[in-house]
Amino acid sequence: MAIASASSRPSTASSASAASSTAPVLGPISQGVLLYGQQLRLIAASSYHSASGPSDVGLGVYEKKGKHGILNCVPPLGPSQEHLFKEDEYTVLDPSKTHKLGSPVQFGHTLVLVNQSDEVWNNKTGGITGYIGPRPRQTPGEMFVSFHPNPKAPAPTSLFVHFGDSIVIDVEDANRHVRAYNKRLTNFKKPTSSILGGYICCDGKGHDLHCTIAPPKLQVKQVRLKNKILSGYQFGQPIDITNEDKTIEVRFSHDKTLLLTPELVADLVRDCATTSPQYVPLTNGPGGVQLSLQVAPDPSSPAYRPPETSSPSKVQALAQKLQDTPVHKVSVLVVISSVILALLKRSGLVHQWIAVALAACIWTPAMFLLLSGNQAGSPKKPAAAPTSEAAPGTRKLVLQQYVFRRDSTDAVAAPAAPSTKGDVPPVPQRYLNAVKGDPAAALVRWQDTLSWRKVERIDGILDEPMPFFRLIKDNYPHYYHKRGLHNEPVYYEKPGKINLKVLRGEGVTLENLLRNYTMISEFLWRVVEKDDNQKCITVIDVDGIGMADFAGEVVDYIRKASSFTGQHYPERCAYIFVVNVPMWFNMIWKVVQGMIDEVTREKVTIVRGKSAIFEALVKRIPVENIPAEYGGQSEGRSPEEEVLFKLMDFNNGVEGVDSPLTGAYTRKAFVESPVVQA
Repeated sequence: MAIASASSRPSTASSASAASSTAPVLGPISQGVLLYGQQLRLIAASSYHSASGPSDVGLGVYEKKGKHGILNCVPPLGPSQEHLFKEDEYTVLDPSKTHKLGSPVQFGHTLVLVNQSDEVWNNKTGGITGYIGPRPRQTPGEMFVSFHPNPKAPAPTSLFVHFGDSIVIDVEDANRHVRAYNKRLTNFKKPTSSILGGYICCDGKGHDLHCTIAPPKLQVKQVRLKNKILSGYQFGQPIDITNEDKTIEVRFSHDKTLLLTPELVADLVRDCATTSPQYVPLTNGPGGVQLSLQVAPDPSSPAYRPPETSSPSKVQALAQKLQDTPVHKVSVLVVISSVILALLKRSGLVHQWIAVALAACIWTPAMFLLLSGNQAGSPKKPAAAPTSEAAPGTRKLVLQQYVFRRDSTDAVAAPAAPSTKGDVPPVPQRYLNAVKGDPAAALVRWQDTLSWRKVERIDGILDEPMPFFRLIKDNYPHYYHKRGLHNEPVYYEKPGKINLKVLRGEGVTLENLLRNYTMISEFLWRVVEKDDNQKCITVIDVDGIGMADFAGEVVDYIRKASSFTGQHYPERCAYIFVVNVPMWFNMIWKVVQGMIDEVTREKVTIVRGKSAIFEALVKRIPVENIPAEYGGQSEGRSPEEEVLFKLMDFNNGVEGVDSPLTGAYTRKAFVESPVVQA
């Protein structure tokens, strides 16, 4: 509960995926950032096969049903089995459904990768094996994974995962009792294996699988021109855009588009050679298209020079006239001359051999014309253009290929300057600290917090009636008590004394407990401590806690409380003391610490024994501020708790109680003030 609330950054196991489901799709995030719901390919070079050159083929499936069924593998398979390989494209999803589609993926987030056949990686492939294979979703062995920077590659400059990043992949969970296979994915091949590239394994055998995140291969679905739509277009085909004065839209698979405005086309015509490929990024990337323009010379241009031609000879001119003669005219001439020669021969006016000679003179050119392919109704052959096949002034666009290029346009954009309209307050420094100075990641978390505050009505929570407040206080001891050595507020909590039976009997639900916890968190940072950079000391007294308390509703409450506090109250933890721990607590701590990020775990001190507890606390808290039950000199209810009780009584309509909040913190101020930087 309070342990988790001190979290400065979500942990990998649980609260790493704790971004609100209302997280917006952010404008400042670059097109090169991987988003939930997008497709990707994972390019990996096999550790067992030396390729002659870089490969653009990603991980896929060996479609051969062996004793372990169809398995995932690293290409290549080899010439004799390459036909059994199918490359996979994966859709990135959040198995917990807490991240909205379109929100950015961060390193360490828990993911599930769904291929084009709606199957996922599964490590329950039969027998004792670490192999993985594609299997239907929601079955034992379904693997949830996380991406991490490749330790052998340059360190990333962002917490976001980008297309082009080199990564390793860890198995977070496989939805089965056996956890021996929840390790980093590797590339493994037995010496007797027939495939060259090897398999993908999750039991640690072989070599770490180093992958590059690549976008899916795109196909052109449609080209939309001013007056027509081209379907079935293939890369490399010319498109006549001579009379296009509107934006040309090219639609690809995977919902990618390319917009070519008239201004962009004019720039391409001016800046590039007629066939020199130019890179134009996709409108909703990543990557872009290599395209070229075929521009024929325009006769109206001052720079136009007509092609030089030589005058044809008389023989060439006669041959051209013969070729240009229509076939039907030749046929009529042959028929008429044949009839005339036959009549002359029968009348005896022309000798037989003379008639044959005359017929030969007529039929030989006719046969030449027929054999040359000049058929009736066919158009005349145009003269070949001296410099281009296109007509003068013609513009033809050729989409050469889709390419992925990660350049400066793919870098994460820094947050915009604070809005002058006041709709988005500036990002607090705490959020930058929580993400190690990454401005874009800080903006994501800050906007996520603003969205969460709006949906959960956090700005009005201190003005909200809490009818179960005193009942929860009586059966779940937790309170604020004075200050630490550096003026830090100090919070105490006794989860071992919580009486869930009484609370449930009075109608208190888990949602009521979480709402109460949210309220006291807001009370701390808006009333008790107004410094946005201050941190809190937390003391967790686990005296009386039993092993049964670490199951069911208690764990569910801890997980949900740690989820929103770790995400929306970052960098608020100074120190955490876990006191009065039983001997068996170390075993439970192994479970609890998985819910806390590494930075916060380093701030946790676990002590037992009254004298040891006092010695640990007095190093951080003045003795006069430590409660007497822990060896200090402070007795009774603290001033912070007095204000909290009066505020809740006032909100609950207790007669005769006035609001203890004055000045800037009146009930009206809470309702009408802008979003507080939580």
